[in-house]
Amino acid sequence: MGIGFFQTSWARVRIIMVVVTLFSILATVLTFFHLKPFLAHSRFHLAYWLIVCPAL
Repeated sequence: MGIGFFQTSWARVRIIMVVVTLFSILATVLTFFHLKPFLAHSRFHLAYWLIVCPAL
């Protein structure tokens, strides 16, 4: 098992894509339900995590 880009069969790529898609949708939904801790910080803190951390 590895990254979906390096898989040779479509079946394995499809499984990885489904898992990643479900995880991202679930993470988004959970963030909306637990948004209060995120809103407790200033907008600069949120901007830092959205811009700087993915670049690392």
